[in-house]
Amino acid sequence: MEKDERWLSKLVVDDPTEVGGLLNQLSLFTERMDNMQQQYAELRANGQANLGSPQLVRLIRHSLTVLRPVFAMALNDDTEKLDQIQLLSQGILDAYTGVLERDYDAVVLNVIPVASSLLDVDYAETLSLNEGGLSDETLNLLTEQHGKRQRKLQEVFRYSAFLAAVATSRNPEDIKQAIRAIALPPGSYSIKRRSFANISLNTYPGLTGGMEVVRNSIGREIAPNIGFTAPVGLAVSWGYRAGINNKKYLDDTKYRRRVDRSLNMRDDRFLTGHSGSVFFPLIDLGAVVLFRLDDADGSLPEDVGFQQVFSPGIIYSHGFPNLPISVLAGMQMSPELRKFGDAPADSFRFNLGVTVDLPMVNFHTRSVQREEK
Repeated sequence: MEKDERWLSKLVVDDPTEVGGLLNQLSLFTERMDNMQQQYAELRANGQANLGSPQLVRLIRHSLTVLRPVFAMALNDDTEKLDQIQLLSQGILDAYTGVLERDYDAVVLNVIPVASSLLDVDYAETLSLNEGGLSDETLNLLTEQHGKRQRKLQEVFRYSAFLAAVATSRNPEDIKQAIRAIALPPGSYSIKRRSFANISLNTYPGLTGGMEVVRNSIGREIAPNIGFTAPVGLAVSWGYRAGINNKKYLDDTKYRRRVDRSLNMRDDRFLTGHSGSVFFPLIDLGAVVLFRLDDADGSLPEDVGFQQVFSPGIIYSHGFPNLPISVLAGMQMSPELRKFGDAPADSFRFNLGVTVDLPMVNFHTRSVQREEK
């Protein structure tokens, strides 16, 4: 206390004008605090003073700006650290507001930068703690690891942005736009044909047909269906291998070229160019235009939204050499896709399809066979 009094006396003697500026700041701070208290009282009166209220979260976010002078004193006016803390805090609060308001674009746009900033902070602290004590090799390794983490985070951002766009889509056209924005270049289908293991976000647009079970509380019925399919989901894939047929290698030029092109030969086996995938679809843009052959006029839903294109399932996909063509076989379920007895009914489909193999995001590829123990 005595120290504070000496500091204040010195301030008055040395620079009386600075006292006026300090008093103005205190007056402004007090006025802002009073306004915040009034806003909180209004939220409380309206039953919105809880963490499930976006209005309260925005008020908390505003308080970070109002309380900045207090935080500055606590951090000894370390402006860089203060800006860092404020940006991270505001990003987290904005993401939380997006969750409450189901604005998933806002969630992605705020969470990813926060995560990226935290990676930068961790990298900077690691360097500062070991300043002068790191070899060039170790420093290069840390820098490379930091770069890999940031690149992986960008991949997560792309995938998260796609999911956010799908979740907030109002019609299939919105989802198509999201797919176009994230799709890999043409020819990416060959990655899974030429690798021992591959995990990707994939879509398979094409033609499909099979049997469909429609069911609700009223009853159920079974009928064939045919139409367009465009499922989007996770594909776990592998390239098929085969032993080298020596006679065929000598007699068949195409076969010989395929064997020679394979860089992954091991124990007289090579990647044939065929691939298999276990595919877990999440949505299907073609589900809304699948026609039931016994009721073609009444098969389309009147209102198309995310619930109608949400089509989880499990499918096997077989890919062919040098062609972006795959044959699919499996089952999918779409909630409230049909009507049965004038009531919404869930659709369960067991279909075969001929489709185009279009990878969108490549998460993992193993192009070298594992060493046998």
